[in-house]
Amino acid sequence: MLRVTVAAPVKLKTNRSSTRNKRSIKFTGSVPGAPKDARARVDLQAWAGRWVTFASATVRNGAFASSYTFTRTFSPTTYRFRAVLPSDPDFPYAAGKSREVHVRVRP
Repeated sequence: MLRVTVAAPVKLKTNRSSTRNKRSIKFTGSVPGAPKDARARVDLQAWAGRWVTFASATVRNGAFASSYTFTRTFSPTTYRFRAVLPSDPDFPYAAGKSREVHVRVRP
């Protein structure tokens, strides 16, 4: 018997690539091929010298969404974000992560 492990094909995007402090951005994403009745948690992470989880969203019908409001940006900064789907025995994929998305924030 052959067993193949496939990482979850997580996709992530934002509604804007730049914004200002005190404003929000919306994250949307998908896990193509996810069963319609599958429910899995996706962790949204930001790079701060290491990956830090700042929000979690639930995959429903293969999609997820969340938002974040910037509150502590005092100089122009480009932030790096990613979505991580941890392994879940009820989900048909192994753990996976999205490519990074970048957002430029000005004070």
